Amino acid sequence: MKDEFFLWTSVIDSGAAEALLRQLQQIECETIHLLITSPGGSVPVALGLAHFLAALPCRVITYNVSSVDSAAVLLFAAGTERICLAESRFYVHEVAKEIVSSTVSLKTLQREMDELTLDSENIAQMLARVTKLTPEEWKSRMSDGWIIDPPTAVEIGLATTMATIPPIAPGGWHWIDSQCDGHKK
Repeated sequence: MKDEFFLWTSVIDSGAAEALLRQLQQIECETIHLLITSPGGSVPVALGLAHFLAALPCRVITYNVSSVDSAAVLLFAAGTERICLAESRFYVHEVAKEIVSSTVSLKTLQREMDELTLDSENIAQMLARVTKLTPEEWKSRMSDGWIIDPPTAVEIGLATTMATIPPIAPGGWHWIDSQCDGHKK
């Protein structure tokens, strides 16, 4: 079996997630290489993708090739091996949500607060499972906003190693973007 290479360049949303899942259904491989550069996006979608990737019967290697921010950190953390390039960075921050309604009731605000609190807790728990930091430490760092450089990412266990160049995809890349079907280039 061969390795498959995916390049995630999108925000994390249902469209990009569906594109990745469609591509994964069409392949059989020993190792998936998922190169990520993303500003983040939907926490529930990122959590779902991370759980899915962690459950795959093959090895999943994730790479931070530039900037892995916000919810995209969850996608990166799903790798059995997590490699960050020397010039990359991570950013975690407090969970936020846009409320689009012009009229908001107290119950709606409470529900939104409950969702934000649970999302924050879920992120902290997941990141604590793959790093040396506790959920409380993650929540504190997220509350303050934290830019993580590659040496720190390795030190805390977010990344397993640093590299200077990304892997070469001999058979081409599956490009994942919310505006496409996950086509191969």
